[in-house]
Order: sequence, then C-alpha cells, then structure tokens
Amino acid sequence: MRNRELFIILLASSLLAAQPLAAATIHVPADQPTIQAGIDAAVAGDTVLVDCGIYYEHDILMKSGVVLRSETGDANCVTIDAQQQGRVLLCEDTDDATRIEGFTITGGYLTQEDQLRGGGIACISAATRISHCRFEQNEAFWGGGGVYVAVSSAWIEDCEFLGNEGIDGGAIFCSGYSVLTLGSCLFTANDAMFWGGAIYLWHTEADISHCTLAGNSAGWGAGVYFGDSTLDLSNSIVALSSEGHGIYLVNREPSSEYTVVCCDVYGNVEGNYGGEMDDQTGIDGNISVHPFFCDYEAGDYTLAAGSPCLPENNDCGVLMGAYGQGCDHPTAATESAPDALRLAQNTPNPFNPRTEIRFALPEAGRVDLAVFDLAGRRVRRLIEGQRLEQGEHSAIWQGRDDAGRALASGVYLYRLEAGPLSATKKMTLLQ
Repeated sequence: MRNRELFIILLASSLLAAQPLAAATIHVPADQPTIQAGIDAAVAGDTVLVDCGIYYEHDILMKSGVVLRSETGDANCVTIDAQQQGRVLLCEDTDDATRIEGFTITGGYLTQEDQLRGGGIACISAATRISHCRFEQNEAFWGGGGVYVAVSSAWIEDCEFLGNEGIDGGAIFCSGYSVLTLGSCLFTANDAMFWGGAIYLWHTEADISHCTLAGNSAGWGAGVYFGDSTLDLSNSIVALSSEGHGIYLVNREPSSEYTVVCCDVYGNVEGNYGGEMDDQTGIDGNISVHPFFCDYEAGDYTLAAGSPCLPENNDCGVLMGAYGQGCDHPTAATESAPDALRLAQNTPNPFNPRTEIRFALPEAGRVDLAVFDLAGRRVRRLIEGQRLEQGEHSAIWQGRDDAGRALASGVYLYRLEAGPLSATKKMTLLQ
C-alpha cells in the first residue's frame, strides 16, 4: 500500500513538472521599475503590461516572444520618450510572437556618427508585430525616422506616423529582402531629404492597404519611393504632398513589380506618379480626386460625407484610406481653395509621349487650356470652355494634335485661361 501511494505521488509530480509554465504578466512599475527591467524579467509567452504615463527610456532591447503592451492598448496611454538619447526600441532576432501594442514612441534620435537607421524602432533579422502605436518626431540621420526594417518581416497595423525625419524614409525605411505589411496606418508631415518622405522600399515585398499618406515631403516620392521591390498598394490615399511626387519608382535592376488598386492619388505637388511608374489613374478603380478630409489643417483625416474615398462614392465600393466618415462637410481650409490662378509645371518634363498638367482655380468658372507651338499656332485643345469648380484640376496630353497625329519633338507652350486670368508655361516633348 505504501509503495502504491509513493508511486502515485511520484507520477503526479512528474506530470506537473512536464506541464509548461503559465504565461506571466509583469506589471510596470508595480513589479519592475522600468520597461527594460520588465522585458529582462520576462520569458517567451509573457506579457509586459505598462501602466499609463510617460517613461523616459531609450535603447530598449525587446526579447523574442514577449508581448509589450500598454495598460489600455491605446497609444494615448503610454509615451516612451527617448529624449534624443538614442533609439527607442530594438527588435533583433525576435520571432513573430513578439508584439508591441499601444504606445506613443517619440524622441528617438540617431546622429550621423551613429550611422544607424530606425529612430523609433529597428527590426533587424527579426519578425515583429506592431499595432496601435504612434511614432511622432523621431529622427534617424540615415533614414527610418519612425521604423527601420532590415532582413525582417514586420506587420504594422493601426499606427500613426507624424513628423518623423531621415535622409531616406522619413517614417519607414525597409530594405534587405524584407517583407512589410501595413494596414490602416496614417502618415503625415514626415520628411526625407532625398527618397521616400513616408515610406522607402528597396529589395522589399510590401503590402499596403487602407492607409492614408497625406502632406508628406521628399526630394523623390513624398508618399512611397520604391525600387527593385514588389509593391501591392490598395484602398489607400496618397495626397497633397508639400514636396515630391506621390509615388516614385526607380529601378537599378529592372525587377520591380507593382499593383495599385482602388486608390486615390491626388494633388501631389510634383505629380502623382513619377520615375518609371505609369500613371494609374482610371486603371483598376484608381482615382485622382480631392479626398475631402474633415479638417486637414487640424490633422483630422476622417472623411466628409461627399468624399470620393467613402465606399458609397466610388466605383470600387470600398473605403480608401485609414479612416471613414467623420463629418458632413469639410472645413473651408480643407478644401484648399487657392487665392490666385496657379498653373504648375507639367510632369514629367521632358516627356514621351504623355504628361500631366495641373492647375488651380481661385473660383468656379469657364476654362480654356490649350497647347501651342513656338510660332503661336494652337495644336491641341485640352479643355475648351468647360465650367470647372474652384480648386485643383488636371489634364493629360498625349503629344498629339487635334486630329490625333503624333507631333514632332520640340518645345511647346501650354496656356490656361480662366475669365480675365491667364498663365503660360513651356514643356518639352521627346518622341
């Protein structure tokens, strides 16, 4: 009898020992005083739960399989401020169970001497999931002010990127044969000195859907700059850049592939599509119309009732952008009514054989837009006596005259007339 009882006790002990330990929740600051201390105390499967507040930490090293989450899971709950002392967070050699959820990440700063990218978060040889985060005013000299992804897979959802900076990839820099998935994210006021104001992609497979990229700036590609990459962009808005094209493609090795489906690409100061990328307007449900944010100047990127980006107002029947309807009417400032007639330089220029001419009207009225040769002879009517509303408009010229004949290479003039107002510019056709 005694041996039987001993056997049962030993068997029960061995079974208990074989059971995996239950995942633990480590509270900061109740259990550990800092976020880094909480992560250091965790093992894979554990959650580090951070109480609402501001935490002044930098160069926090994530651990594989650990979930780092704010108390409410919302970006307004916890702010991690690196105070320009370095990067905020580093994910290196982590697996896809690693999660970062519900933080405002700010103050990340990497100088030229650091020669590093990723002021907010860097994902290096890693798999990481990031959601409900706000990346605000982070800077990395070489790029990826908000996030840097290299030889990694990153899933970023329901995040905001506001005012991040770098030489390339103001908000996100992704390279090194990485995979990037972006969903329902906002990018605004991000800046790159050269390439990719919001997003820079090189040797990357990128899937971007239901995102709003508005008011970003770069030398080339204010919204998205990509090369030698695969880009699938859908149900998104790329609009109103303050410098640079909306989307820009460059191939050093002609290997890029792209699809753009049901997107509104509009009002980007140097053109909506640039580099080696064809204009996608009118193809696969893509449009180029003012999205009518509720209050663009105040940073409200929800949509007014009449926005073409709402499902009921476009042929795709989908929401374009990160946010749905938020008001009945946009503010007057949102409509961006110009105070004078504006005629932009055509893009591309020189061109062969297609170019876009953009202009803005200070008030509604009848408009004439025509192309002339240098002798002053009109060769093509693009708009003739058509009544247009106040705001921004565009027209396409295919390098042909009114009879449909291809014109010879050379310099041509295009002239806009709206009531008593007029403007003229030159452009160069290369056949």
